[in-house]
Amino acid sequence: MHRKLLAIPVFNEQERLPGLLARLSAHKPYVLFVDDGSSDSSRALIRQHGFQLIGFGINRGLSEVYRQIFSYARQTGVHRLLLMDADGQHEPENIPAFFHLLNQQPFVSGRRFDSLATVPTYKVASNLFACQLVRELFGLALPDVACGFRGFNLQMLTPDQLELTGNERFEGFYALLFQLLSSGIRPAYLPIKPIYHTNCLPGTPLTELRGLIGAASDFDKHGLIETNGLNKLIDTSQTCFVTLGDYTFRVTVPDEKLARFELVHGDPEKYFSMFS
Repeated sequence: MHRKLLAIPVFNEQERLPGLLARLSAHKPYVLFVDDGSSDSSRALIRQHGFQLIGFGINRGLSEVYRQIFSYARQTGVHRLLLMDADGQHEPENIPAFFHLLNQQPFVSGRRFDSLATVPTYKVASNLFACQLVRELFGLALPDVACGFRGFNLQMLTPDQLELTGNERFEGFYALLFQLLSSGIRPAYLPIKPIYHTNCLPGTPLTELRGLIGAASDFDKHGLIETNGLNKLIDTSQTCFVTLGDYTFRVTVPDEKLARFELVHGDPEKYFSMFS
């Protein structure tokens, strides 16, 4: 019997946790919440519902949460590891399909963009930007490179392939994907519904953009980051135009928290329709 684990990073999600916890009741024996220093009632809610919980006393960022999860998985002999978000953007009804696919594949990711009808334009632009960056770095056209609903068959992957690098808060999230791609692993994809809440940030957290650029820099063999001015994207109060492949993006960083992406040239439907 393969031992499975569903690990869920959480940070200040008291508003959305009650609904998620109720929908996870059937999976409770193999669910682990990893709290990243929440200051609200997230920890108390998780404990009240009887779920396993570990975490940090202070907020340390997603990279450190990933390290904690993979360390826990190794120490407890987990064979199939699935990650999902705690903010309600990932539907628990997809969990069985992920674990089923993980019995056959080393790496499985959600695929959110079969239809762009309900996806905010700035999210389309930022995710297309990440996909084009990966295409330039690795020569691979992938339908989704930033989905947090992702799983790993730990019996099919080596410790070197799962090495987590980078200190930026999101760098480990992207570095793990890049490490797998560079070692020849290709993700299998499961189509999932794109869910964006009405009160979500109107852009990309600057910490995530810094993590993406930082991780990409470690795998940039041809000077792509410097040539295209991507290192300038993390500077505040800047507006940059970046062309990757057939697409041109306007990226604005209005403050120290947010980056806003706008597609100014190219058809996103043309790219994402290749995979649906």
